[in-house]
Amino acid sequence: MIWKGRTKQMNKKIKVLHVLKSSLYSGAENVVITIMKHLEEQFDFAYLATKGEIEAVLKKEQLSYYLLKKYTRKAIGKVIREFEPDIVHAHDFTATVFCSSLRKDFYLISHLHYDPPWVKHWNLKTILYACCDRKINKLLVVSQDMIQAMVFTKDLKIQPSKIFVIKNPLDICRIKSGAEVEGSDCSGYDVVFIGRFVEQKDPQRFIRIISKVKRAGLVDINCIMLGEGTLFDACGYLIKELELDANIQMAGFQQNPYRYIKKSKILCMTSRWEGFGLVLAEANVLGVPALSTKTSGACEVLGKDAWEICTTDSEFVEKMTKLLTKDMEYQNIQKVVQKRSEGFDNLEDYMEQIALIYEGMEVP
Repeated sequence: MIWKGRTKQMNKKIKVLHVLKSSLYSGAENVVITIMKHLEEQFDFAYLATKGEIEAVLKKEQLSYYLLKKYTRKAIGKVIREFEPDIVHAHDFTATVFCSSLRKDFYLISHLHYDPPWVKHWNLKTILYACCDRKINKLLVVSQDMIQAMVFTKDLKIQPSKIFVIKNPLDICRIKSGAEVEGSDCSGYDVVFIGRFVEQKDPQRFIRIISKVKRAGLVDINCIMLGEGTLFDACGYLIKELELDANIQMAGFQQNPYRYIKKSKILCMTSRWEGFGLVLAEANVLGVPALSTKTSGACEVLGKDAWEICTTDSEFVEKMTKLLTKDMEYQNIQKVVQKRSEGFDNLEDYMEQIALIYEGMEVP
């Protein structure tokens, strides 16, 4: 276990422990760090997760944290006893179940950032989560569609009065300033993929789509994939198998993905499910069109009937080819993207909502 020093406060602040399972840096982790950075004057925060690449980000942002070698109920309980939080803000399902099973002298927020397919029907996981109901003080979800999709909210096993829809924050100033940072390793690209290399993000589908685009005539298509995960090696093998070594670069995890987005013509998301398509919104803020599978997150960000949403590989290929070869089509979509992004500036409202939720917990 690792503890990064925390400054003692003369005036007692509400203490909030953010609990996540992942060792990587992605959408949910971005949200937590944004909350901690923008509300650090009002609350005393610490970040708890599994040891991994996230540590470099936490150090850079100078945030207090605990990182576990093994993410277990016992290890989480030890951190909670040491930090003594007033509020435990558990992000996603596993963190909620573990925290709710501990002796409870804290208020528990369960914050669900995505809706995987298994939440749509009763099974061992959904029953286990529903059993946490009496321990959960508030349930936060990132879209209205998630409430309708999840069986434990749809069938009212979780009390409706506990559920709040709160969209993810978008720090537009941070995105735009990050995009302006220059790097010798960041040249221009046709298409960028950003995400964890895991089943949810389906990076292999992205590779197969690029292969089809190449076979359709764009033999020099130039792409980059950013991220790490359990499927990283498998993606490398697939790139070789499909003879795409000259077309797809795998750059691994990047603390600043915005400069890569800014220098790309298109962002492509192939997620199987997504609670809130944060990277889609980030791309739009930078004026970059983003093609995506149809997930609740993509519909929330782009709109349910958005042209950029694709349901088949052939649709991805057709639209990607059109954007890369027809300047007028690209400019028309770019105007839509820029107009849409004007409504994404929600950082101040988001922080106000989170602060009100914390302060309304009637912390003992």
